Amino acid sequence: MYMDDTLLIKKIQALLHDPPEKAIILGKISHEGRAKEIMRELVGDLATIPEHIKTADHIASASDRINLPKDDHFRADFCRDPVIIHPLSGRDFPLGSLSQIDLNTITSAVNRAVAELAEKYRGNSEAIYLSLWRSLVDLLIQDGQSKLGQLWELLPADTRIPDHSIWEHKRVTSAIAGALPKPAFLLFAIGPVQEFIATARKTQDLWAGSYLLSYLSWNAMKVVAEEFGPDSLIFPDLCRQPFTDKWLIEKGLEVKEPGDEELSSPTLPNRFLAIVPADSVKVIAEKIKGCVRETFIAACDAVKRKMMEECGIQSSAEWDNIWQKQTTDFIETYWAATTFEDIEDLPGFISEYKNLMGITDKDKWPFDDLLKAYEKGFEPNIGTPYGQIYRLTEKTLGSRKTVRDFSQQDEPNHKCTLCGVREPVHPGMYNNHNCREEFGALKGFWQEVISKIPDIRKSERLCSVCVTKRLSSKYFFKDTLQFKISDNFPSVSMIATAAFKLRVIENIGYNNLAVAVDQYVKAVQSLAGNRWSGIPMPMVIRACRDQISKDFARLEGDWLYREAFDNEEVLWEENVNRFSKVEFNLLLNTAREKQKALFDLIKAVDKGKEKDIQKSRG
Repeated sequence: MYMDDTLLIKKIQALLHDPPEKAIILGKISHEGRAKEIMRELVGDLATIPEHIKTADHIASASDRINLPKDDHFRADFCRDPVIIHPLSGRDFPLGSLSQIDLNTITSAVNRAVAELAEKYRGNSEAIYLSLWRSLVDLLIQDGQSKLGQLWELLPADTRIPDHSIWEHKRVTSAIAGALPKPAFLLFAIGPVQEFIATARKTQDLWAGSYLLSYLSWNAMKVVAEEFGPDSLIFPDLCRQPFTDKWLIEKGLEVKEPGDEELSSPTLPNRFLAIVPADSVKVIAEKIKGCVRETFIAACDAVKRKMMEECGIQSSAEWDNIWQKQTTDFIETYWAATTFEDIEDLPGFISEYKNLMGITDKDKWPFDDLLKAYEKGFEPNIGTPYGQIYRLTEKTLGSRKTVRDFSQQDEPNHKCTLCGVREPVHPGMYNNHNCREEFGALKGFWQEVISKIPDIRKSERLCSVCVTKRLSSKYFFKDTLQFKISDNFPSVSMIATAAFKLRVIENIGYNNLAVAVDQYVKAVQSLAGNRWSGIPMPMVIRACRDQISKDFARLEGDWLYREAFDNEEVLWEENVNRFSKVEFNLLLNTAREKQKALFDLIKAVDKGKEKDIQKSRG
């Protein structure tokens, strides 16, 4: 089920129940009348603020801030004394004075932006709703005639407590309006996080783990966005998220295509909080779980299929079985919900909350005093204990996660060289019952067949989960989904050796250092072939002034450690098809000698420069 016209109109009314310029026109123009005027441009005769929208507004207001009384003593004139407050630090940011501002200029800017949306999407309630949520503030910021610029995004919902914007308040109001009369807090989490991301050999693995989890999170959130609207997600805020913008473009909205760098950033967390109708919680949670599982399996299947194509692997029962058993139940999903059968029963919730959290009548509970303070303003409602509702939902999710799901899984034979938990994928290597022969067959399969893929080293043997993580950027995101993303990153060793490289490059013209650098790089190129280089750090490549420096900047950082040539067996395995053993030993010894000569010369250069400095001081 997707949003019908009734829900869409309700959300449009909620997003426009306060006009964007409310803080500026408050006390000068009726903001409710102004809201209906804007609404009429988009929905015609349905331009009204019904009672359920007012109820949602009151709940959202109570969750955002303390409800102060409506008398003039508490009124704040934003134009005369414009101030915004940082929501975390509480620091005031005075904005000068807006007293000379022309109200007609401000309202005209809003009229132009709304008219533009109406012209583009008239008759399409879904597009109008989504564009109000995503594009209206951008249109206002870009309107040069209003001269407010970025301030449009920061205009407060309440000028007396200006620590949150009108846009945040309207989105929360819309989320609540779409969930009435019985709303629920749904907290959903995906795992495993630490195990999946931290199991890495390369910085690319770290990024790939984060990115794949971020994409799984987006697909989970997209289920809620399509059923109840993207503003139903309370956190993270999906507005301007690259995955969300791609989704909006697919729906026909005129949104700027996310750039490569934006789309390459894994910006979504592994959990989200949504406000949804209570009677839909179980259905939507199960739908989200299914979507997450299907998305992960789709990524695994794409990697599996492309590996078979590029390496010429024939399908076999063993091959298919390993992929299926390792990927089907790997992703964990957890959810918890707090539902409200009666939003008017605040005392009932408070009583139940105290009971569940172990708070007795003898305990001094600070929130009791806070409720009394609230009563001096408007009457508290179910939005007032927002923090307590979230805390209860979070505690419930934590309790659910401690009850671990368990499924027996047999992982025989040799293990993945990355995670060390699951066996490497193979088409059937264990028929001889001879450990040495079986390992030789597995090793040969990965060295001779799988190593045709450049991202796999000959010394690696990966399970289906780890190989999916390693290759998903190329085979799933780029080839299958056609994402324009950048997945080239400096290795850990490139980052670790960046300062050393800079020091060498800065002194490249001193003594015979350039010759020694050139000879060492060429020695590594001869020994390692296409594995000699990596992605250089930007600050290192910027310091280069000649080709020798550029080649040194690109030299993989591993080769700048004295231990680089210690593991002769692995180096020989990676070069067994390129040289004879005699040739390999000769190249290896040459590389060792050139490395030692380079390091000795660098020490001499450092000492020589130090003497020069002392002489200049003397």
